[in-house]
Amino acid sequence: MKSRNRFAFSLCLALLSGTCLGAPSSAQKGETAALSAKIDVLSRAGKYAEAAALAQGQLQAMQKKYGPVHRDVAAAMNNLAQLYGEQGNDADAEPLFKQAIAIMEKAAGVDEVAPELNNLAALYQRRERYAEAEPLFKRALAIRERSLGRDHPDVGQSLNNLATLNEKLGRHGDSEPLFKRALAIYEKAAGPEHPAVATLLNNLGQVDKVQGRYAEAEPLIKRSLAIREKVLGRDHPDVARSLNNLADLYERQGRYADALPLYQRAAALREAQPGPPLCGACGTGDRRPDRGGVGDVGQHLGQPEPGRTSLQHGHVVPALGERPGHPGAEHPARPGDQDLHRPPASTRPAHAATAARSILELCRMSTGRAGW
Repeated sequence: MKSRNRFAFSLCLALLSGTCLGAPSSAQKGETAALSAKIDVLSRAGKYAEAAALAQGQLQAMQKKYGPVHRDVAAAMNNLAQLYGEQGNDADAEPLFKQAIAIMEKAAGVDEVAPELNNLAALYQRRERYAEAEPLFKRALAIRERSLGRDHPDVGQSLNNLATLNEKLGRHGDSEPLFKRALAIYEKAAGPEHPAVATLLNNLGQVDKVQGRYAEAEPLIKRSLAIREKVLGRDHPDVARSLNNLADLYERQGRYADALPLYQRAAALREAQPGPPLCGACGTGDRRPDRGGVGDVGQHLGQPEPGRTSLQHGHVVPALGERPGHPGAEHPARPGDQDLHRPPASTRPAHAATAARSILELCRMSTGRAGW
């Protein structure tokens, strides 16, 4: 369980949290696992409404089987709320998350509620209710450190989520050490070329970039891109995101000739893959693992809104996690956006700068505007 291979396997498939219940009959477990797998497939394909309908039926079955206060009921409720969030239906997701927290605390104890706390915090964050999100992210982190140990990958996910929140609030000094600690955890647990490592490298690069530390940002973003191309393939949607991030970095420096082909390649990838970007290692939100019954999608590092140059959560996502809105697509507004299109006047003729900016803007419309 503690070996690197075990951690890497868990990261790739599902960063599971909590302990398992006594097993039901093999037939019951198999039926529930099959339904959970079908829900996950539909969700990953962007068919959220179909997935939510199945998840709602699964929740009702759990309530009928176990009654209203049971950890598997809370887990099913959490997973249904996640699917509502993926459809942008936070109004229905929020009370479900709250109810799931209350049930899990009563049925399993306060150390079992980290996934639900994390997901409710992600919902608050995407709604820009930061004051409500912060204590929940902090509580989830404290629970995981206490129950799992400071070097567990789930702790890394919570660190990434809290760091992302700090960055949204402009607290660069608070976010950077959290991202670095999360990166160290994932490099140790899964190796230097895991997609989750690429996510953390991206996030650290964004922190440097928005502070104008371009020389420090470039190798981080390049390494993130290289990992994604090697591990996920050159045509993966996450590669398009990294290309967009690197292009934005070059554009900020007035390096238009370097930025343009990256924007163009990112745009081509977006057009070739119009569906929701998938990332098996990224997501802010936590799906409850299959406990003889509910949810077989684990927690991952998150993701930004598709086409954004941004911090990635973990959507859970969502970041962390990189299907749109799973769980908590960002709606970032990057500091200094109003100056994005101002080239260094001393290094580029005015007419050349205008032409370059026009071309870059066309590419950016296809790949998504940069931002946190």
